[in-house]
Amino acid sequence: MTQDEVQIGQLVKLIVPRWDRQPGTLGRVTETGHHALGGQWWFTVGWLTKIAVKYPGSLRLGAEDLHTFELVPESAALSIDREDPQSAPPPMIP
Repeated sequence: MTQDEVQIGQLVKLIVPRWDRQPGTLGRVTETGHHALGGQWWFTVGWLTKIAVKYPGSLRLGAEDLHTFELVPESAALSIDREDPQSAPPPMIP
């Protein structure tokens, strides 16, 4: 995934275990912007799962985190509202 591909509302899938989430966990890009100091680009992903985890909300991420996600095609996004907790990958337990 590249910075140019990231748009608000875009469905993304985690492809490596990170932030107590398993690969396959879905999320939506909820915000993008640039930091006031330094101008670094950032984006946030809101997880689409009802499973209780250590980091339940959105995370503000940077360009260095793009490699952990892949885009989910818009055709698939149309059929996904919220992940079914029974089919979501289980959270990672430290």
